[in-house]
Amino acid sequence: MKYSYCQVLHVRLFISLLFCSFLVVFPDYVYSAVKKTDLRILIDVSGSMKINDPQNLRTPSVKLLIGLIPNGTRAGIWTFGKYVNMQVKYGVVNKPWKARARQEAAKIHSRGLYTNIEDVLKKSTYDWKSKDLKTSRHIILLTDGMVDISKQPEINLKSRNRIIEEYLPKLKKAGVKIHTIALSQQADHELLKLLSVSTDGWYELIEDPKILHRVFLRIFEKSSNANALPLENNLFKVDKSIKDMTVLSFHSGKLDSKLITPSKKTITEKNKPDNMNWFHEDGYDLITISKPEVGDWKLDAPVDKDNRVLVVTNLTLSVIDIPNNVLLNQRIILKAVLQQKGKNIKNKNFLNLVKISAFKKSLNDPDMKYELKDDGKGLDKHAADGSYYSEFRSPLRSGVFELSVTAQGPTFKRQRQYIVNVFNGIANIKITDAKDNDPFMIEVIPHKGLLQDGSVDILYEINHGGVKSFSKNNDGHWIVEVPANLAGEKVSFTIKGLRQNNKSVEMQMERILPERIKQVEKNKLEDKPNKKEEIEHKSVEKDSGGWISVIIWVLVINVILGLIAAIIFFTLKKKREKNAIAEKQELQL
Repeated sequence: MKYSYCQVLHVRLFISLLFCSFLVVFPDYVYSAVKKTDLRILIDVSGSMKINDPQNLRTPSVKLLIGLIPNGTRAGIWTFGKYVNMQVKYGVVNKPWKARARQEAAKIHSRGLYTNIEDVLKKSTYDWKSKDLKTSRHIILLTDGMVDISKQPEINLKSRNRIIEEYLPKLKKAGVKIHTIALSQQADHELLKLLSVSTDGWYELIEDPKILHRVFLRIFEKSSNANALPLENNLFKVDKSIKDMTVLSFHSGKLDSKLITPSKKTITEKNKPDNMNWFHEDGYDLITISKPEVGDWKLDAPVDKDNRVLVVTNLTLSVIDIPNNVLLNQRIILKAVLQQKGKNIKNKNFLNLVKISAFKKSLNDPDMKYELKDDGKGLDKHAADGSYYSEFRSPLRSGVFELSVTAQGPTFKRQRQYIVNVFNGIANIKITDAKDNDPFMIEVIPHKGLLQDGSVDILYEINHGGVKSFSKNNDGHWIVEVPANLAGEKVSFTIKGLRQNNKSVEMQMERILPERIKQVEKNKLEDKPNKKEEIEHKSVEKDSGGWISVIIWVLVINVILGLIAAIIFFTLKKKREKNAIAEKQELQL
């Protein structure tokens, strides 16, 4: 059957119009790889946990983490003491996996004889040989001790060195972020910080295990792409694109949480509907809801900044590359995109109704709000392409700041939350004084993991006397000796290196060498009598004699005054007697 030219033209025109109609009705997308998460959880079960976690709060904390991990994530849980045990089999997270994981989490104990960190890192990451651009890899390592595999210290040291020299470089090469939690002051903080900072992971020291579940929440948010709904006084709005919802409510004591639905129904653990699972633990409630009702919800529970409403939805907010560790006043670039089924939304009609903002909160700086723009200006190279940009500076003091990024449209809200650690510099400087003419010892100590090994260069200059280099000794310390005659002079330091992301960094610092008194002069000063003390001593002696004289004179004067008073008394008495006799004689006349 043959078609005329006009018929063919009409068909082509119809197809073109149909295609254009799809472009109008449906948003434009650009594929943007949403990385899958691969999470390995390593829990210390050594005997010292009986002291540092006497109530075994690791169990409810791990259960919280299990409840938060989204389906489709690959995860496993390993426990370690002397031996390593795959407590929860590594695999794809789903309902059966979570059910098994909760049962196994209840078996966490404190009976291990040693703390074999090397072996648990080795066995839990056996398949991470090279970097996977489609996967975001994370380790959560919880321990309360040092590397301890033997009673012989040299064997423990060799194991520790292998972690640093063999396993850490392999994990960095595989693109792994290591998040470490120290559950006591006795833990190997230097090693844990090195593992975390070197991989831009998170390190946290916990002295009270009662906050462990909150720390797990923070690390979970760093290791997943989970979106949340903004909570304002425990109120939140559910839109029609949300398939599943997880509500996390922290509480103290036995207070039960409640949910109030848009249709004004009050739901508790006892009367929950079939589409809801409710997990109650000391300290928190974790509630999962399938196909939640659209509208305004209320969490009837204490308001807590760590309460969360996490959602599974096709409409997500993705924020690119928020670092975990930064320096003072470091420039931080924010990039955010909205995605539908993992693809960047580019439909202008939709994006014109969207606002994306960031809110920074810090104890050391004023709270700040930043608007992310898609206007083709500044950092944004292409207007209206669905990529929103802004930038800000980290605080001017070391510590931690919080950052929340929120996208808001006419019918929806999405939020991502972060915490970021701020270092006061890339190194610390230690000056050790000595006696007599011994030199000053200056040591520069780069923060473990902030700079790449082998990239560090340290220079110094004293009072414009020429720039000189530090040398690294066999122990890995940057030390230089400075002559004693330079006491009181200013020392200027320049420290250079590469961050773990291969970006160069340079920092200038200054210190003043302490003033020093020569020992010979010091001895003379100590042996020389103190004139002031002599004068004061003599004056005390003179004052003591003077007071005795004063007392004697007072007594003498009092005696004299007494005699005078007696003479006057008797004189007046005789006079009165004569006057009386005279008056008597006058009366007789």
